[in-house]
Amino acid sequence: MQSRTLRKGLLLVPPAGQVWRFYYYAGGTRVAEREATSGGETLYYLLGDHLGSTAITADSSGNKVAELRYKAWGETRYALTSLPTDRRYTGQIEESG
Repeated sequence: MQSRTLRKGLLLVPPAGQVWRFYYYAGGTRVAEREATSGGETLYYLLGDHLGSTAITADSSGNKVAELRYKAWGETRYALTSLPTDRRYTGQIEESG
């Protein structure tokens, strides 16, 4: 989905090199992410497991974009490409390094 973010009548476009992420929730569960760059926007659906971990990410057409599985304490067990979100095991933000 390539469009521009419209908020309160203003067209918001991130500066070049920046990525803005907007999360959508249903009943307290994170279900989607809109990623905005200076080139446009992309909508992803976040499919989680019973712990709230992001397991599968699908694009706006329903195609699988990424998949991530975890070991018992959150270590990555399997990764099919990288997730477009930094929300990982139990919905926590993954720290780099």
